[in-house]
Amino acid sequence: MQSLKRLYLNSNQLDFEGIPASIGKLHNLEVFSAANNNIEMIPEGLCRYY
Repeated sequence: MQSLKRLYLNSNQLDFEGIPASIGKLHNLEVFSAANNNIEMIPEGLCRYY
């Protein structure tokens, strides 16, 4: 999964614990979409600053 570029998790009733912090290890990830879920925060490892 290291080559994964797009991840769409829309409308899956996820909460904060539904997204593992290790998602930040997907270094090639360009698009992450999790609209229409119960997420109040995103894991810090998902945020990248350029």
